[in-house]
Amino acid sequence: MKSIVLSTSSPQAAVAVLDGSAVVAFQAEFAPRQAEAALFQALNHAMVHAGVSLAEVEGFIADVGPGSFTGVRVGVTVTKTLAWALGLKVSGVSSFDLIADGAVAVPSRREMYLLRNESVTGVVEVPAFSADLAAAAGYGKAFPEPAYPDPRRVASQIDGLRWV
Repeated sequence: MKSIVLSTSSPQAAVAVLDGSAVVAFQAEFAPRQAEAALFQALNHAMVHAGVSLAEVEGFIADVGPGSFTGVRVGVTVTKTLAWALGLKVSGVSSFDLIADGAVAVPSRREMYLLRNESVTGVVEVPAFSADLAAAAGYGKAFPEPAYPDPRRVASQIDGLRWV
């Protein structure tokens, strides 16, 4: 099954083209506050690189956040619109799962982060100076080496997705 994964929850818009659990193409564009334009550029580049047309795609997968409110809305809206227009199925995946396994943090509001950690059930909000962030992967000012959501990570999760 050929599917396209779209991620716009962070300052990086990224697209992966999958054939089953194999990544066929990937493109990312660093575009803070310009998710829509960057997403379509990345989508076009990835599909050309993969040699895949929309007629061959069987489903779309969206990064559903958490992350940038507007960015998530852009990615989910584009995903749903493409799927609806083509009569295809859709699914969603958390941006936490697109960043890393284990402890993951994303900016939530000024000097605060949402943290998913194995030692805590669910997600908690922590300040940027929290020691809990030291062991986490993520992006924002607290991370000198950012890890953005990577849609290629869906390849290892494809069998567990719920399609609608």
